[in-house]
Amino acid sequence: MIGILINYKEKTLFSKLPKDSAKLERQISGIGLDVPLEAVNLSNHNDHGYEIEIFTQDKFDDEIVSHIVSKDDLAQLNALLEYVSKESVEEMYRRICDSFADSVSELHRKLTAPAEMEKNGLRTVKALVTDSERRLLDLISRAADRMATFAHLGSSDFTFNDVLSDLDSSPEDIKNMLIHAVAQKLESKPDIASVKVSTLDTPLQPEITVLTKEEMEETAAETEKLSGLSF
Repeated sequence: MIGILINYKEKTLFSKLPKDSAKLERQISGIGLDVPLEAVNLSNHNDHGYEIEIFTQDKFDDEIVSHIVSKDDLAQLNALLEYVSKESVEEMYRRICDSFADSVSELHRKLTAPAEMEKNGLRTVKALVTDSERRLLDLISRAADRMATFAHLGSSDFTFNDVLSDLDSSPEDIKNMLIHAVAQKLESKPDIASVKVSTLDTPLQPEITVLTKEEMEETAAETEKLSGLSF
């Protein structure tokens, strides 16, 4: 069991992980931190002014937490813990120790990567589904179920904003889920060096900033070149 303690504006939340994403998000919102799980960075260096502490109870938890880096977020940690909780502790501990992962997000990708399948001499690998994609699919499914239920009760016309409101969601929530789903997909690409998501509601502020490895290498080379010049 891993526990998180979040302090925000004189309010405190303690929660055990893993937990249903929607429930965890509601708990966080209950202390005034109204952001998606993907925006809750596991570092205290964040844009929202909260403090976060992580508690462990055994060497298995310690091994998972040791992979946390500044770019990891609560959604990634919760998804990882949800996955490992369904598997053998001994097997998961061995695979985590052997993963050589540099972050929680990378560890999650490595553990959940499906085995390659060979068929008719062709090798195919199924693309991984991110936590944000799963949440979007869950919301779509719940919205369809709710509309179908009311259709059987005699309703035939629906306003999507009202349906989302009934599901404790909004168009802004969907936008945030899409942004973070795209960001997570970008992070998994080998030619992408950096992906940063901004949650600040500032005019003309880009939601996603992406740097390729080629750009990073060129910038580093240019910096090294300039540092060698004397003025």
